[in-house]
Amino acid sequence: MTNTEIIQLLEQNAMVEVQFRTKRGHIRTMQCSRKPESVPPIPIDKLHILNGPDHVAAFDYLVNEWRAFRFDSIIEMYVLAEV
Repeated sequence: MTNTEIIQLLEQNAMVEVQFRTKRGHIRTMQCSRKPESVPPIPIDKLHILNGPDHVAAFDYLVNEWRAFRFDSIIEMYVLAEV
């Protein structure tokens, strides 16, 4: 999956589960989205994490805040809810 396809999946679906490896080597799971009608606006102090050449931000429903992960750290990604 390309970086563009990953962003599109997050923007078109209400909830996506992403499993990825953190910088410290831990495996983390996010249930997240970037679909505008499904998530709160990103706070101004977090705008810098929204997009980058190597990462993407999404609203993590498990911790109720915006978080980012690196594209190359994704282990598994699938749609939980399309609404």
